[in-house]
Amino acid sequence: MAGKTRRGYTTMELILVLAIIVVSTGLAVPLIENMLSGNKLTAAADIVKSRLTDMRTRALEEGIAYKMTITQNGDIFRVEPAEPQEGMDVVAQQQDTELPKDVVIMGCNAINTECGEVVPCTEVVVMGNGTSGSPPQDFEIAVGSGPNDTRPIIVRFNGQTGAVTSGYAVEGGRQP
Repeated sequence: MAGKTRRGYTTMELILVLAIIVVSTGLAVPLIENMLSGNKLTAAADIVKSRLTDMRTRALEEGIAYKMTITQNGDIFRVEPAEPQEGMDVVAQQQDTELPKDVVIMGCNAINTECGEVVPCTEVVVMGNGTSGSPPQDFEIAVGSGPNDTRPIIVRFNGQTGAVTSGYAVEGGRQP
């Protein structure tokens, strides 16, 4: 007499496979979130760099000063003319930019290039000639995941040349 052939899976086999899928997903989600958090930080730094470059370009083209206003631990910053000209539609000139979720501007420093004095600030100003004025100042803006982030990305604006660069902060070094 021939043995019976199986035509399906038992309930126990289905439950076991589902349990393996649930456990695997539970382990994978935190790992994927950690991998993507670095991408969010890089994207945020790229956004800040782009707005600084746009701001300098607009200042040079229009011959007027522009400013970027930031809030420490905020995720939105504004670019607008520093001193609106007569007849200018100020609201049309304002540009608010939001950073990716869970990324904030941790702070900003203005560095006097003549004496090296470092002062916390909430505005980055670019004059109509594309520099930061006189005496020239460099600006460092820290973009990170919050106050406890030990290695934020620092976006630097060179007040003399207008160059915008970025890099991870050195642990234990000066951070805005």
